[in-house]
Amino acid sequence: MARGGEEKIMILRTMQQARRCARILFGFALLVLGIVAIPTPVPGFLMIALGLGTLAADFDWARQLLKYVKECTEWLRDSFVARKALLQARGIRL
Repeated sequence: MARGGEEKIMILRTMQQARRCARILFGFALLVLGIVAIPTPVPGFLMIALGLGTLAADFDWARQLLKYVKECTEWLRDSFVARKALLQARGIRL
């Protein structure tokens, strides 16, 4: 009886490791494709963010880099919003 339970636990652990490996490979694939896609019309930065988000589940460096990317994105958004408000205040329509 005990042997059957041990086998189920081993199978469960193997499946968890396989899922983790697949998630890591998928995250790195998105990251590489995003970097390659930056000079193309494809949204490369979005693919990089998705890849980092996937890798952040397993790696601290990806979590920290994703946090940095989010901060930079918020800064860019705020600067564009401020510029748009300034242009509209001057009567320039966008």
